[in-house]
Amino acid sequence: MAKSDRPCDTVYDFLISEAYVPELQANTECLIFDIDKQASTEDYTHSELFDLLPIDEQEKLQQFCGQRNPVFYGNELASSPIIHFHSGEKDHRLLNHFYTFIYFPDTKIEHTYKRFVRDFLHYTDTIWCAAGRVIQLLEDESKSFSSMHGKYISICVLPSSV
Repeated sequence: MAKSDRPCDTVYDFLISEAYVPELQANTECLIFDIDKQASTEDYTHSELFDLLPIDEQEKLQQFCGQRNPVFYGNELASSPIIHFHSGEKDHRLLNHFYTFIYFPDTKIEHTYKRFVRDFLHYTDTIWCAAGRVIQLLEDESKSFSSMHGKYISICVLPSSV
């Protein structure tokens, strides 16, 4: 990004200095939006809050989080006017869907937020058009390989250590 003719350093410097930057990683934490526990986050650690939950809720949360540590929404995260998820660096990647990282115990609230994301958070037409041009170039190039018949196919191969 630094080599770009429009670097983002000014924006990032502002966000880092003025916003609350939580130390969250999608692969090691899961964020819990529990309105009943939100005010309690100042008085308890996250593990103590987990222990205060009813057994059935603990089981649901454990199933959702797996090996990740539950982090309850509250304190600075709830009171900060600007929150910046520091996702551009290797140690702070949030490369997954929000619904695999954020847990809502109240299903009515969960459905509201999922509908909001589905209905209002989209890539701009500029990004879709650029992606379409890249795919078209890949398809045009693949026509030279007779076995592919001009079709672009994407595949992800995970390392054996994963």
